[in-house]
Amino acid sequence: MKSCLLAVLLAHLFVQVNAQFYSPAAIVLPSKDTVKGCIRLDFTNQLIHFKASCQEKPVRYEVKDLIAFRVNDLLFERKVVDGRPLFLQKLVEGSAQFYTDNHKPFGRERYYLAARDTLVELTMLKEEVVVQGQRFLKTNKQYLKVINQVLADCNEGTNVMQPFPFNGEALARAVSAYNDCRFRQQSGSRAVVYPASIRRPVRFFTQVGVSTVVIPSPTIRETKGLYTRKVVESSGSFGGSPNYDFSDQGSRTRTNIGYIATLGLEKPSARGNVSWGGHITYLSAQYTRDLVAGGTTNAFTDQYNYRDQSNIIFSVPKQEPIRFVGTVKEQVSIVQIGLLGRKYWYTNKASWFIGGRLNYGFAQADYTSSIDLYATKTATSVYLGKMVRYAEPAKFTSSGLGSLVEAGWQRRQKYGVSARYTWQYLHQASLLVDYYF
Repeated sequence: MKSCLLAVLLAHLFVQVNAQFYSPAAIVLPSKDTVKGCIRLDFTNQLIHFKASCQEKPVRYEVKDLIAFRVNDLLFERKVVDGRPLFLQKLVEGSAQFYTDNHKPFGRERYYLAARDTLVELTMLKEEVVVQGQRFLKTNKQYLKVINQVLADCNEGTNVMQPFPFNGEALARAVSAYNDCRFRQQSGSRAVVYPASIRRPVRFFTQVGVSTVVIPSPTIRETKGLYTRKVVESSGSFGGSPNYDFSDQGSRTRTNIGYIATLGLEKPSARGNVSWGGHITYLSAQYTRDLVAGGTTNAFTDQYNYRDQSNIIFSVPKQEPIRFVGTVKEQVSIVQIGLLGRKYWYTNKASWFIGGRLNYGFAQADYTSSIDLYATKTATSVYLGKMVRYAEPAKFTSSGLGSLVEAGWQRRQKYGVSARYTWQYLHQASLLVDYYF
């Protein structure tokens, strides 16, 4: 019931949040026709969902499909950068134009200056130089050289401002000063400055995959301890439990493939290279522990008795070699809801991230076991009886905090793969396919 309620609430949140990121806008088609409507942008500003009416089904446009678009007071124009078309956000218009580029999700901001039909990137580089055998890092303020060259025909405003820092606000002021200079000389148009900020939308994602148990749950891990604590089917008249001096003689865990599914959302921070958000996740796990342990008991001969398969009572002498053989099975389902954080690295073709999550989850485990007791003094082991503690199916429920670490790779805008290590009730490793929308 709790997990169903969480799923309904998250689905409702998805509908509400997704709807609010459609903003009044206009697009310019290749025919130069302008169409007004509503737009929702992705993280990169390169994929547009447009509605001619905010109540209609959206149409998806890529960079090649449009010349420009405006959302609220923000203006984006198509330009060719590094041989491929991109939407650049225009910050200053006039005789010279200034653009910024955030097309790499969570990546660094890039700046461009356009004048006389030429677009050039403004950069600042760190270079290593060697002086008298010693290495130093030197800052190459290439952006100042480009501005001085491109805007040389009216540089009275930019010269007064130099040296100015390498950021969008300072560069926009320099280009605006140049345009105002050209306007005063009646050789150009007055600067028009557009807002620089943009509200980044939440990005939703789903993840589905397979998982395997790395470390079993405490229920399984404590199973060997039941040898030393209590034998349920004891007919002895004395209270307490026999103590066993035993050792593992070949126990092993066999794991089966489980399943995992996540619905989540994330939003970039102000700096852009990290994100935060939330998620709801379902995990399953199935595994079997094959138990083989042996040792001796310190109980008196007639203190603890066992029943064999024929219901005959027998006893185990003190220090008699014995062996426990059995299987323990556990099937686990876990529902988690929690917070996530990610750190991104991007190239032009792909992206990578590492992240962590803090979860609160509910676990339900179905547990069964069957353990037989053998005498090993003779050459051929003689079956003595069955310990029936946990022999009947048992159900365990647990809730509490858990966490996970993850790493992922994303190709293009929509698809990716990721791996994670989760610990809550048990430890699991998972491999997932990711879809972003």
